[in-house]
Amino acid sequence: MLSSIVGSVVLGLVRLFLMNRIMNQEATTRDSCLEMWVTRLAAARGIGPVCVRSVPLSHPLALISGFRQPTLLISTWMIEHLDQEEVEAVLTHELVHVHRADYLINWVTLMMRNIYTRGECK
Repeated sequence: MLSSIVGSVVLGLVRLFLMNRIMNQEATTRDSCLEMWVTRLAAARGIGPVCVRSVPLSHPLALISGFRQPTLLISTWMIEHLDQEEVEAVLTHELVHVHRADYLINWVTLMMRNIYTRGECK
């Protein structure tokens, strides 16, 4: 059981490291217009500052990552293919995750899932 717990914590830390690496790659860019939009939405909901990055992908993606400073990652596909109201809904949805610290809870939940599913046959 102890090895399962240690393995799951290590796996969780590796996932966190990889996510931070993806977030810091040159492929992600800062968009000042998008940052102002998110800042306005966050302020209206009483949420602190959130770093925003866009990534050139050919499919929809929006997520929150980070421990000390939450970072919102959104694909350029979403910005290009959704109308303003839909993008705002996606951004608001992600900001609610920041407000509730769901991204941290999800990380812990993933580690717990790994503990209890380790060694199960599929």
